[in-house]
Amino acid sequence: TVEHNIIRGFTGDDIHVGLSGASGTIKGLVVEDNTFANNAGAGEPTLELSSQFSNNSIVGTVISRNTFTGNWNAVGLNGAVAGAYPASGNVISGTVISQNDFDGNELAISFIGGAQANATGNAVLQTEISDNVITRSMPYVAIGLAGGGQAASGNRVDGVSIVNNT
Repeated sequence: TVEHNIIRGFTGDDIHVGLSGASGTIKGLVVEDNTFANNAGAGEPTLELSSQFSNNSIVGTVISRNTFTGNWNAVGLNGAVAGAYPASGNVISGTVISQNDFDGNELAISFIGGAQANATGNAVLQTEISDNVITRSMPYVAIGLAGGGQAASGNRVDGVSIVNNT
């Protein structure tokens, strides 16, 4: 559990939940009641869930009641990120992003099935985005979904529910 923290002014990932090996699992992470402000490293999510290499899973993460203000990308879910070898078979599933306040971020929430070149068969699945307040996400979007990077194939974002956000 990561709770009751104030994180300001970083240029890289503030919290990076990542698996850099093969066949690893992270289950049941809770990130709640934190403040993330003015963390502006381009290409670096403030809170990132990601995997490298192969067959890793991040399951059942809850991101709730946090405040994200003035960040480059507040929350990033990436099935495969850049590494020494093409990533394959990684899954991020069962994520709940709820009751957060996103204000003045360039991008509030992003999903990429396989961000790495040549990534194959990675997935971000069964994600609920609900009851969040999203204000002024410029110049990009409030919620962005993408399949993959250069020469990537078979990556997917599936089962995303976006409800009751304002």
